[in-house]
Parts: sequence; structure tokens; C-alpha cells
Amino acid sequence: MQQFLAQSRAYFEQGSKAGDQQREAKEQPDERPLPESVAGGFSADSDDGGVMTLVVGIDPDMDKNGVALVSDGQITELHGMSFFQLQSFIDAYPDAVYVVEDVEANLPVFNRQLTVRKNLKVAQDVGRVKGVARLIADYLAAKDCRFIKVKPLTGRFKVAKKKADVFNRMTGWTGSSNADKRDAALLALYGIRRGQLVVRPSEVPH
Repeated sequence: MQQFLAQSRAYFEQGSKAGDQQREAKEQPDERPLPESVAGGFSADSDDGGVMTLVVGIDPDMDKNGVALVSDGQITELHGMSFFQLQSFIDAYPDAVYVVEDVEANLPVFNRQLTVRKNLKVAQDVGRVKGVARLIADYLAAKDCRFIKVKPLTGRFKVAKKKADVFNRMTGWTGSSNADKRDAALLALYGIRRGQLVVRPSEVPH
């Protein structure tokens, strides 16, 4: 794990090869150590002998993916990462459990009050996000990481995504956040159903 932490810190200091030289200091990870991950399958209500599992929520985006780190039911870090930064993060934490929003589950919605040109722009942006989400899932599968895709959360979770004060009361988070990061955290906290088993692709029976 120390090697993973060192790789992660070095990565965030140097930026990805694609690089985002203007990221703000608040996007930098803190120095708190992360827990060891359990081996094998992970269940939301399994008894893992007291060993905590790192759960990572991902809200796909074409520019900055919302990424949340959750340990023992508590949010430890929130980040905005480019696709290349996220790849390096996954490389550093292959034993985490990843919960990715399944944006392809959203049906296309067109606003009749917008012009055709603006609706086409919206459709183009949605298509780009769906493309990023598919690449993230493909990369996790290629790395044989434990992950699941979850339909966008609704109800009170959707409200918490939009409103920081509601999110803070629900989760106990006191730091800064935006909608993408809040969505990622909610996915990590509530996206896995009780008893749902998350395994590596290589462990799925064919």
C-alpha cells in the first residue's frame, strides 16, 4: 500500500501526460493513509474480519470525472480527474472496488424550447460522456478490477447531488465539493445494494 500511496502522490504532483497544469490546490489529495483492500469478492454486508475496503465512486465526465474515495462508510477524499489521471489512479489502486455511474442507462431527452442546433450540441456532449464512461469500464475490465455499473441515483440522492448542504448533512462531509464529486460519493456510499457481490471480471463464470 505504501508503494501505491507513493505512486499516487507522485502522480498528482506531476499531472498526467495529457496534463492539467491549472488544477487548483484543493484538487490535490491529502496525506491521510488509505486502508488496505480485502482480497477476492466484496459484498456490501459481508464480514471481512475488520479489514476495510476502499470503495471508489466515479461520475464520468468528458473533462473532469468526479471521483470519491470511501473507506469504512466514510468519505475520505473527493477529486476531479481527467481520463488519463483516472487511469493512473486505477493503476495505483487495483484492489479497490469501483462503482461507476451507468450514464448509458439515461434515455435521450430533448428540450423543445431549445433550437435544433442547441439540442444537437446537448446530444453531442451526452454522447461524449457516454463514450468516456464506456472507456472507464473497459479499462477497469482490462485491469481485472472489481467494479459495477450503477444507474443514476434518484430521489433524495439526486437532491443531495445538486445541493451541497443536503449532501453534507446526509454524508457528514465538511469539505468543498461540486455536483460531479458529490454524485461520485453517493455512488460509492449507496450504489452497492446490500448483499450484492462485486467480483473481478476474471472471476465471472462463462
